[in-house]
Amino acid sequence: MKIHKYFILVLFFLIIQSSNVNSQNSYGWERIFNSIYGFQEFYNQQNPDNNKYWMVRPISNMINTGNYEFIKYNKTANSWYAASNSIFRGVYYSYYLGGGHSTSGYFLPLSYNVSYSDSNFILINTLIPHDQNPPYDIRLLISYDNGITKTDTTGFGIKRFSGIAINPFNDSVCLAVSTDTIYRSTDRGITWFGNSVIPNFSGSLSINPMDTNIIYAYDDSLFISSDGGNNFNFILNKKFNRIVFNFSDSSVFASSKNKLYRSSDHGFNWSIADTLSDSITYFETDPDNEDIVFAGSVKGLYRSINGGEDFTLFNNSFSPSRKVTGICKVANEDYVYVSTEEAVYKCWNSYVVGVENISTAIPGSFYLDQNYPNPFNPSTNLEFGISELGFVSLKVFDMLGKEVALLLNEKLNPGKYQFKFDGSSLPSGIYFYRLTAGKNIETRKMLLLK
Repeated sequence: MKIHKYFILVLFFLIIQSSNVNSQNSYGWERIFNSIYGFQEFYNQQNPDNNKYWMVRPISNMINTGNYEFIKYNKTANSWYAASNSIFRGVYYSYYLGGGHSTSGYFLPLSYNVSYSDSNFILINTLIPHDQNPPYDIRLLISYDNGITKTDTTGFGIKRFSGIAINPFNDSVCLAVSTDTIYRSTDRGITWFGNSVIPNFSGSLSINPMDTNIIYAYDDSLFISSDGGNNFNFILNKKFNRIVFNFSDSSVFASSKNKLYRSSDHGFNWSIADTLSDSITYFETDPDNEDIVFAGSVKGLYRSINGGEDFTLFNNSFSPSRKVTGICKVANEDYVYVSTEEAVYKCWNSYVVGVENISTAIPGSFYLDQNYPNPFNPSTNLEFGISELGFVSLKVFDMLGKEVALLLNEKLNPGKYQFKFDGSSLPSGIYFYRLTAGKNIETRKMLLLK
């Protein structure tokens, strides 16, 4: 019976894996990993030379390398492998509590950071099993060989760290925060000393790559040091979820709930760049273009082409899930990597897909409005209405009748919808857009002038 169950599990795994990689489709994305259990974490960092280090953690690993560890994507081989030799793997613990009770589970690393200049150097705060009761200690560990071996740091007992940062230009300098105290190391994590104190702070740390003397400490409030971490000053009461740096113009972005904030003076003053209709689950700048910012929500992927001031829905056709949990735009590539709750995708910049329900009022009949503006450069709005539940497709054709983009192909509820179409990848000319819903078909003409 066990052999039979094992065969079924292996067969199921092979079926899942066979669906992980799709060729580029007319939706503008390729699914490069699919997990039936979903994903729980996304790690992404941008080096000052615009290289990216990113990885995802499935809730249950489907590549036979163990459970609860980060995996990385090899774009050349179009395959996945365990990141840093499984140093990020959750540690299993189990011990007897007494009275006929026991406890067990997986302990995931609390915080970690990979060196910007040497990805072999990793600091990670995780669990160390041993023979005592309880059978583990929580330690800050160092690896200098990409996770093959790891050593304990000196000067610490059992400590939980909420944030770790490594200087992007000089990885001898490291910072780590634990229970109000920000610790500092100048020898790649071997020895540490208490550097400064922020009362009641237990948040994250980021070092500004344009000026490494500027360090950000953020949880429910934002504190900034301008002297390398010796002193931190309170800036504002705002819970930032993520801080990202624009290497092109030295601006700083941060997200809080459904708002994206921008600072042009290294974070000492902030203004609201734009407000989305839903909370921002993740955001990312484009290393190739200082004006492009990507943001994710439960509805899909958004993009701004004016430095975060206005976002439009960029791709919401991801299947099987739309809630974005991670974004990585790699330099000199025409696509952006997107992680959702259940899958990882490549999303092509040459496609812009996304429909927004602007009214739940049911139209009296099917209709397709004339796009506006028209002529347009490079984007225009396509508005339509459907009176019945059903599959709807919206396609764009050139003058020869060749389909150049499939913008929408999914089941929609009755209502009024608007689509923001970006023709920046197309040459100037006359195009036709066609809406199909059941037996209803309507086509209109639009003019792209660049």
